[in-house]
Amino acid sequence: MNINKNLKIDNSERCYLDYSKKRIVNDHIERYMFAQKYVKDKIVLDIACGEGYGSEMIKNGGAKQVYGSDNDSKIIEHASSKYSDINFEATDAAKTSYANNIFDLIISFETWHHLDNYSVFIPEMHRILKLGGKLIISVPNEKIIYLNPFFHGYLTKYYRVNFNVKKIKKMINGFFEVEEIYGQRFVKKAYINFFSKLILSVLSLVNKNLKERISIAFKLADGAKVKRMKNDNARYIIFVCKKI
Repeated sequence: MNINKNLKIDNSERCYLDYSKKRIVNDHIERYMFAQKYVKDKIVLDIACGEGYGSEMIKNGGAKQVYGSDNDSKIIEHASSKYSDINFEATDAAKTSYANNIFDLIISFETWHHLDNYSVFIPEMHRILKLGGKLIISVPNEKIIYLNPFFHGYLTKYYRVNFNVKKIKKMINGFFEVEEIYGQRFVKKAYINFFSKLILSVLSLVNKNLKERISIAFKLADGAKVKRMKNDNARYIIFVCKKI
């Protein structure tokens, strides 16, 4: 892939098909593959679309019309040059430039927790969705990543808020009805038990091999495939919601 020479590659928070780690790329691709089953004959917005490969997957999934937005004008310029049949626009996810009630579906993967104005994101998505339209949204699960002693390094300068299932339900209440909750990268329940984490974190201080094994167990978990959430042990939470 030819990257625009003015495009700054930042692998800490963006996914680039040709530059990011394989695990990160697999996670993003699997999310868009999951979303494809919702897009047929729909007018779809892909929030924080990055270089546009996900928006193209949405189009290939049978969407009637696809829009992609991102707050980085350079990456939007790059996406527009690569996928000319998609409507790309640089705009703020918390205060978009779109009219009321125009989208059938909005897809927002790994966006919400990065926003300075994260509290107004859900009302904004509600505003631009048609009545009965769907919002598919994913965020990291603080129970697995941020409250885990082995993952403090994931708290980068771009993070604004941590989410869990309870917090998401509270923030979308009155705007959206939850239809399904899915997850990605499910961690073994034995690893997320409070006492297990305490013991493992202490042991990892004196055993580098154990620490590495635990780190891999959390990073890879059971793979990238999106599955229904049965227990709160997924690294990434995916909500499918309907506007009310």
